[in-house]
Amino acid sequence: MHEALAMVRRELGPDAAVLHTREVGNRWLNWLPGPRQIEVTASRGVNVPSRLPTRTVAMTPTEPPPSRPPARVAEEAALTHHVQGQLSTLQTMVKDLCRRSKCGSRDDWPEDLFRLFTELLDAELNEEMARELVEGIRNDPEAAGLSDPALLRARVAAMMKAIFAWRGRL
Repeated sequence: MHEALAMVRRELGPDAAVLHTREVGNRWLNWLPGPRQIEVTASRGVNVPSRLPTRTVAMTPTEPPPSRPPARVAEEAALTHHVQGQLSTLQTMVKDLCRRSKCGSRDDWPEDLFRLFTELLDAELNEEMARELVEGIRNDPEAAGLSDPALLRARVAAMMKAIFAWRGRL
């Protein structure tokens, strides 16, 4: 993380604002080895308020309040509109994912398998493959009764290795 933040400072300057960080790369639930990579979203054009407490400055009644230039106001309005559009898009995507994932009727999967499914999605495995792996475990007589998350992950890792080995023969 320190290396990634140093890169942001080098490339965007010391006033760059870090908007988001996340771990990326070969993350399939940390089951398969791979390099750890950090994704940093940063900008030098976005003004992010400090999390540190602000000091209040006493103003006399004769001083007008500080004003923002019109260009700055327009820029902030455009940014607000853009962020609202992104939030609307994300809400639509979540609703669609819930509909396709049958969020309202997850009674067909026990809680441990549903948690496994969400972990696979969090690890950026596509939904179809995650569903196929969870259904494979659900229908596997050897995995029947498995509720330990570590054992379930190990079973999925074995299934993934078998899939990769099979595809490698093609």
